[in-house]
Amino acid sequence: MGAIEQLIELTGTSQKTVAQAAAEALRAICKQALGPNPAMWGAWWRTHREKPRAEWLIDALSHRDLDVRVSAIDELVRTYGDNLGFYADAPGLEREMAIGRWHQWWQRAEANPANGGAAARAG
Repeated sequence: MGAIEQLIELTGTSQKTVAQAAAEALRAICKQALGPNPAMWGAWWRTHREKPRAEWLIDALSHRDLDVRVSAIDELVRTYGDNLGFYADAPGLEREMAIGRWHQWWQRAEANPANGGAAARAG
């Protein structure tokens, strides 16, 4: 069992502080805010476990929680060197347009592994 699975299991413990700590760790890793709910985390993990981390981060840009969006764009900028015009606190339409640019960038990066693929700079 991997670390994510262990943390998901811990979100269901009767020890509330342990469950909350596990949920916060999952939030930091997965860029999702599902609380101490093992069923929801398990469903999310089954859907996302095979996807590249960049996809988790790009998906998190549309999260309703500002802190999750900030964390996701911070990691994308650190990793790929650009925000592609995404600002976590921008109006919804501006965020959606920038998320579209991230999706386009990711499709190009995945399609061109010889040019650095996902490791390529975003800009």
